[in-house]
Amino acid sequence: QMVVHFHVPSMPQVYVHRSGRTARGGGKGMSVLMVSPEEFTAYRKICNFVSLDEIPVLEESERFMRQAQDRVRLAQRILKGSVANDREHIAKAWTSRQAGELDLAVDDDSKFLDDEARTVAAM
Repeated sequence: QMVVHFHVPSMPQVYVHRSGRTARGGGKGMSVLMVSPEEFTAYRKICNFVSLDEIPVLEESERFMRQAQDRVRLAQRILKGSVANDREHIAKAWTSRQAGELDLAVDDDSKFLDDEARTVAAM
């Protein structure tokens, strides 16, 4: 029912797509866009794209800002973990491809095993 953009998307279409997730099936929802001074140009592009002079500004309330900050921190931790997992997966896939081309096996720690070591590991 609520989408919080903790940074301004570089493409206005992304903002519209993500914001549209708030009101599925004809329901109502809210999209919150946090804009830093450095992101003002991207913010203006979004306003132009959605044909608004300015997206309505939500009155700051201390309670809302605390809740939003908590959610932003959580989103940043999730993103950081996701990127780390993606990098690890890419590295393991590359190692497996290289090992396959060299006819070597790879154990769980991504160390290459030759035929003799593979036989010992299988015992």
